[in-house]
Amino acid sequence: MEQARPLGVASGAATRHARGVNKLCTITGSVVGGYAGWYLGEGLGTMAALVASGVGSVIGVYLGWKLARKIEE
Repeated sequence: MEQARPLGVASGAATRHARGVNKLCTITGSVVGGYAGWYLGEGLGTMAALVASGVGSVIGVYLGWKLARKIEE
């Protein structure tokens, strides 16, 4: 007997594709955001660059996740 699927999920392939896009966008956002944060905080010292890199990574993950959701629509 076939189990009911949640609304909006067409197949397993579609969810695998969505997960792949989500991973790609969040990892890319993390790397780009972390680098940008480090670059901006570098002039204030190593500790400031480290903190700015962390903040930039978090922002990059969020923006990457939003982009992945927009692509999936």
